[in-house]
Amino acid sequence: MAIEKYELRIGNIITGDIDGTPGRILQLFDECAQWTYDLLPSNSVGYNSTTYNYISGIPLSPELLEKCGFVKDGFNAWNISVSPWPETHLKDLSFAGDYLYLREGDLDKPRHQDSLCVIWNNDLRGVMPLHQLQNIYWWLSGNEITIQL
Repeated sequence: MAIEKYELRIGNIITGDIDGTPGRILQLFDECAQWTYDLLPSNSVGYNSTTYNYISGIPLSPELLEKCGFVKDGFNAWNISVSPWPETHLKDLSFAGDYLYLREGDLDKPRHQDSLCVIWNNDLRGVMPLHQLQNIYWWLSGNEITIQL
């Protein structure tokens, strides 16, 4: 499925439909995007410039969530902290069942007093691509998510 230009930011990880090679967005233009193949295990660097209809997102999987720093808890939810103050303030982005939600609260208070904000009520793990997860993380934390590919 093609990606729209407005979905992308510099640094988003995508794949090219022609060869399926993952790459990182370098520049966005009106009609096309330039991206690099610097994610290849061979440490070779290549560049591509293609129209948006030849760029696709990378589907999320449990393995990819782990590489992004998510941790699976005992309730089968995948969680990652987006808190600027992780020592004192809980702010987690979580995939749990059919929900993507933000849980927020003070670490010195009981968990039942946490605030919850449901962002989506459908199982996104099968349909949300990696670049959209990168964008949500950035919007919530102000930082880029670290991905160990």
